[in-house]
Amino acid sequence: MENIFKKKLIAVSKEPIVEINRLKELKQLKQLANNYLIFYLEHQKLEKNSWKKDLSDRNILLLKKIINKLNKLQHNDRIAEYLEAIKPTPALNNKATVEEKNKAHQKYLQNFGIIFGQGNFFSL
Repeated sequence: MENIFKKKLIAVSKEPIVEINRLKELKQLKQLANNYLIFYLEHQKLEKNSWKKDLSDRNILLLKKIINKLNKLQHNDRIAEYLEAIKPTPALNNKATVEEKNKAHQKYLQNFGIIFGQGNFFSL
């Protein structure tokens, strides 16, 4: 019987594939946001109810901000920053100084923010 719980390790040497996948993911998200933007722009023209029109206006504004953020994330420097953040960092040994531990902790926090913070479009 085969172990279905085996972990699949991602080789760090496959950065170009990860880079292409990241760019592809961002483009797909942008396309989705553009589709919703078109929907709300059309919906806004037809809506006569004031609160529904206000809701459409708010969603249009948020979608424009999301599209702008996705455009910025597609730049080479932002993709390189993301690739650096997802690289595994070596563990500290027991003899590490307090300064080394603080630097490592700051790097973990920064990487966590880059990896997970970019997907949080509600904090535009």
